[in-house]
Amino acid sequence: MKKCTNCGCINRDTRAMCADCGRTLVGAEHIDKSELDAKLEKLSRYSPFSFKPRHQIVFYASLLLLAAIIVLNILSLMQPEMVFIAVLCCIISILFTRFAEAMWNMEKFFLRFNIRFRINGDIEPSDWWFISREIVIFAFFIGSILTFLFGFTAVPQI
Repeated sequence: MKKCTNCGCINRDTRAMCADCGRTLVGAEHIDKSELDAKLEKLSRYSPFSFKPRHQIVFYASLLLLAAIIVLNILSLMQPEMVFIAVLCCIISILFTRFAEAMWNMEKFFLRFNIRFRINGDIEPSDWWFISREIVIFAFFIGSILTFLFGFTAVPQI
């Protein structure tokens, strides 16, 4: 097992990046089994799907943006086609930030249809899965903000 020098998280030997903070594990301290057993309680509370502070910011900002979109749509201050796109982007960013473990379980379900993964049993997410999750979260969050701003400012004045 590797211990991250930045945050102290214990990672599998196969990981190239820390599952908690995302930093590379080059020069990470290796931990033997006895030291790992001493930290068992701390590890039992750890989850790679934890609701990190940056995800909390995106989650609550997306909820506020979703409420603002609904209110502005009711007041007819946004273009209807922009409302649909902005709501869709908000919902996707909310799902990917708050329900990461459910999203991974859904991904695992689809991976199990592949014959290679039936043999291995339980599957853990790779570093690339976490990286792609971060990209999706922030891409859809920025997309919802831009769609909101464009839909709000492009309303024809009567």
